[in-house]
Amino acid sequence: MFKKLNVLILLATLAGAAGLVVVMNHGEQTEGLRIQGKTIDVFGQDYTLAKLAAEVGDPTVFAYDPKRREALSMASIVVHGSLQIGDPDTRRNGETLILDTVVCGDLRLEVARGGTLKVFHSDVRTKSQEITADQCSRGYALVSDGTLVAADSRFLYMSGSRSETARSRARVTLDRVIFTLSDGCSFHTLDADGNRLTIRDSTFRCEGQFGFIVEGLNGGPVVLRRCELSGQMADLALRGRNSSVELIDCRFAGNKVMFFQRHGRLAVRWTVRAKVVERGSGKPVAGVVVTATSIGKSPAEVAKATTAADGTCDLVLTEYVATPERPARQDGLNTLTPHRIVATGANGAPLAEVAAYRAEGRGGEVTLEVAPQTVAASN
Repeated sequence: MFKKLNVLILLATLAGAAGLVVVMNHGEQTEGLRIQGKTIDVFGQDYTLAKLAAEVGDPTVFAYDPKRREALSMASIVVHGSLQIGDPDTRRNGETLILDTVVCGDLRLEVARGGTLKVFHSDVRTKSQEITADQCSRGYALVSDGTLVAADSRFLYMSGSRSETARSRARVTLDRVIFTLSDGCSFHTLDADGNRLTIRDSTFRCEGQFGFIVEGLNGGPVVLRRCELSGQMADLALRGRNSSVELIDCRFAGNKVMFFQRHGRLAVRWTVRAKVVERGSGKPVAGVVVTATSIGKSPAEVAKATTAADGTCDLVLTEYVATPERPARQDGLNTLTPHRIVATGANGAPLAEVAAYRAEGRGGEVTLEVAPQTVAASN
């Protein structure tokens, strides 16, 4: 059961925040920083949390504890230059950035256009570590219109209701990143170009409405690989015109995809490992072209790959395509699978086939056995 904020505590906290605004209202600027009101603008390059604290020079605005490797910010941080949190090489040097929020979204961590934020083996969270059942609780806003790179990190207690985590000019790379304990949603792309987004092996778990929101599109589809999506109302929501998403090897509920307009497209796809071996000996066969062709009712899909030295190759095959008219899988109406998978030699001659492989989940494998004399003849 979520805890509601006590009214008296909230009023007292607001009073304290008002005092902070008065203290910080005068503008201060160094070569790389500007402090104005409740905002720290980072213009310089190669900033760390420790360097930021040293240059701010006021622990009532931004403090850093080197023993705990922990920073506490009473102001928003807007990165126009570059800021790195943690170390890409070791978890031991990970850090924690704590934003002392008072009300929903009053502080933000923002990557401005042209700026770069890198987060490795680290956490970003609020001081209160509270979330309520309200649409907008006490979280910070995360906004990116620049370059955001994060790996092996967590973004906790974020206010998805106030966040635009990937805007139209954003370049985002996420590897093994967890967004959780969020309100509203855990990740929100707004007119983003999917060609600028690389999102892999990450979790988007929202205590509020939506795990992941794609709103509009400014280029290629938003592609998520091996990710987990979870929200109370929908795991994935598509808004705006031409929103397009590909989920490859992702975990989500097929009945929890929501379209807000009459436009939008979701392709649910799975990686299938094909292995070509000699019949009888089981010896792997390299250099064989494997082609998968969908035989479902929807428009045909063709995927090709060539086996490596171990006789294997990967094919990414579409199970179904969801649209506002059919937001969940409907056999025979929006399914592309099953697929006919054929192995061919260098001369184009068919060596073996699987007539109807169903791409319907993670970890799919298919083995194609070819006669030794056929392999020799094709080469």
